[in-house]
Amino acid sequence: MSLFGRVFRKNRTKVPSNKEPLLLDIGAGANYKDGWVHVDFFRYSFKFWKSKNFRKKPEVEMDLRYPINCPNNTVDGVYSCHVLEHLNYNEANRLIKEIYRILKPNCYLRIIVPDLETYIEFYTKKSINPKFQFGCEAISYLTQMNGHKSVWDTEYLMHVLKLNGFIDVKRVRYGKEGVDARLIKDNMNRESESIVLEAKKPND
Repeated sequence: MSLFGRVFRKNRTKVPSNKEPLLLDIGAGANYKDGWVHVDFFRYSFKFWKSKNFRKKPEVEMDLRYPINCPNNTVDGVYSCHVLEHLNYNEANRLIKEIYRILKPNCYLRIIVPDLETYIEFYTKKSINPKFQFGCEAISYLTQMNGHKSVWDTEYLMHVLKLNGFIDVKRVRYGKEGVDARLIKDNMNRESESIVLEAKKPND
């Protein structure tokens, strides 16, 4: 599906450059909001058939393991929620490099991932998680379900963001806090399991 999309649907992979401001939601899923450009994996559908789970097509379709079809220093803000865990560490690092490249200087990335520490606290019986009865179920979900390939905590995600040039990296409150308020589009049903970091691309 990735190869077909990259070869035969190149017109769907280009980030539009005529929007002002240009805000990207990378890995948007069903979290649509007016004024944003939504980016997700190639979506194939047939006009004569719609499943009950049919979702609106994103404006841009791509495989995030490959470079983003967007010029340098173009984007006014990036939001990405529960995406990095679907990539291995090398792939995630490349995606963060690409986000840094396409952001304008002094603009922000807001990134959300499942919090490894939250799951470990439940496993060690230091907290309650209503989604799971047993700790091993929770750890299995975090590490294996829904195509997850990596796990993240605040310390490591901060390290990777700084390694790729971001500054002013800090943890912020889910759905409530952020320097660029336009980027707060958090889906509240994921608050209990998530960490939110914001990071700034410095002025070159």
